[in-house]
Amino acid sequence: GVPVVTLVGPTLAGRQTLSILSSAGVTETVTPTIDEYVALAVRLADDRATLARLRQTLRPALASSAFCDPARFVPALAEAFRGMWREWCESQSSGRC
Repeated sequence: GVPVVTLVGPTLAGRQTLSILSSAGVTETVTPTIDEYVALAVRLADDRATLARLRQTLRPALASSAFCDPARFVPALAEAFRGMWREWCESQSSGRC
């Protein structure tokens, strides 16, 4: 239930956090640049109402997301893996796997 300001970039942590927050429909704390990250963190530190709202809604949003529901998450993950495999196969010279 603690809001996480996220800098999306080349790190695994940033991409994973983006994925989790996107799954929960909570992307208002995701930033693409360091300057935006700092500005958002400062703004949130001064905005108690937004922090309170995020604290109240973040946990339920995540709990009801596909990320926390194996019956929904696993088929989507399996399909993503299949898509990556197909794409890799198509990139090979023979096109067959």
